[in-house]
Formats: sequence, C-alpha cells, structure tokens
Amino acid sequence: MKVGEAQAQRRKLACLHKECFVCGPLSEAGLHVRFRCHAPGEVWAEWQPDERWKSYDGTLHGGIAASLLDAAMVHALFSLGHRAVTASLDLRFRRGVRLGFPVEIEACRVGEGHGLHRMEATLSQGAEVCVRAEARFMETAIINSESS
Repeated sequence: MKVGEAQAQRRKLACLHKECFVCGPLSEAGLHVRFRCHAPGEVWAEWQPDERWKSYDGTLHGGIAASLLDAAMVHALFSLGHRAVTASLDLRFRRGVRLGFPVEIEACRVGEGHGLHRMEATLSQGAEVCVRAEARFMETAIINSESS
C-alpha cells in the first residue's frame, strides 16, 4: 500500500469518528487534531495546547496527552484499513507538556498477532519526547478498499 492509498483509507475510516473529542470536526468542545500519514501504519500531527487543557499552571493535563496518543494510534490503524478499539494503554510521562507551544504527535503499528495490534506513539515538544505510549488494540472490523 502506498502513502496516498493509506491516507485515503485513513480518511474513509475517520468519517466514522466525526464526533471524536480528539479528531472529530463535529465535536464542539474537541481538540480538532488533523492526522496525516507518514507511511501505511504511521501517522503524525501537530497541535498547540492552550489554557483550556491545563492541569497545573502552564502544563497540559495528562488525560489530554493520553487521549492524543490513543487517537493517533487509532489513525495509524485506520491507514491500514483496520477499525479497532483500545485493549490496553501504557503511558510513560517523561516531562510536562508546556501550554502555548506546539507538540508533535506520532504513532505507528509495531506488530500484530492473536487478534491484537501492537502500537507505539510519542508526544514531543521541540526535540524532546514528553510522553510515550505503548498499546494493544482489538480488531472490531476490517474494511478494505474494495468494500463500499
């Protein structure tokens, strides 16, 4: 699968997420993050946190960081034509994410087996990784480019 095909597949499945808090264009209170494909199974996005998403003064709430990484991993699976839900999510917070400065979110599939997709994602600010995630996703449906 080529990058253009993966991006088209991701867009098709993202339509099922129109009201998603992280990426949904119809979510009034949402983050409105726009993910793009690096390659099939790999996505990235840039987003700038503001005061609405704070925990301690000047710092992004950890739950928002977790949501960003979870959504990125879902979009990486979308780019492969998979619709899946989170089975487990392990986060490592390395440093606080500062409000008012852009972050880069990246995710990729690193393996699959036994009905699960193994995923990894990072949330970085500048050249520093602030949060790292490892997750397992359970398949809910496989939608290939010939269907629909």
